[in-house]
Amino acid sequence: INEDTDRQSRNNLALQSQRFLRPRWSALGFLQFQQNEELSLNLRSLVGVGAGRILAQSNRTLVTALAGVAFTSEQYAGEGDQNVAEAVAGGSWEWFTFDGRSTNLSTGTYTYYALNSDSRFRLEMNTSFKSDIVGDLYWSINAFESFNSQPPMDQKKNDFGVSATIGWTF
Repeated sequence: INEDTDRQSRNNLALQSQRFLRPRWSALGFLQFQQNEELSLNLRSLVGVGAGRILAQSNRTLVTALAGVAFTSEQYAGEGDQNVAEAVAGGSWEWFTFDGRSTNLSTGTYTYYALNSDSRFRLEMNTSFKSDIVGDLYWSINAFESFNSQPPMDQKKNDFGVSATIGWTF
């Protein structure tokens, strides 16, 4: 650990409720809270609704898409609160195996288009790869990207990161 570098915290809590309506279609409700020091974002609260569709499904893969609307409240350091209505579109792809050595690869990308401001859009991308080593011991690599086309003045537009983990499932 390098003691001379600044620590940056990034926290994300996302909750989603899904109700299947008919084959491959669902109604969604979602709630999200984000904090990101790199972007000077003290708190972003998001609540939204939408519709989801399973585009492809097999015993090894799942591809989904969603569209909806959200209400977002943002608090940046040194700025006043900003409330934005947003159109949401996104999708995810998951690939997995269960042949004695479980392996999972998932990626999700979601875009948020402001409905009540100057053509602002945001992008949230998360990718994760996880594989068992032996027994309950596993390793994983995770990557994320957060982008805002119009952050408050003098703030960064994006935050990208990669992490590697060795863990134990119990």
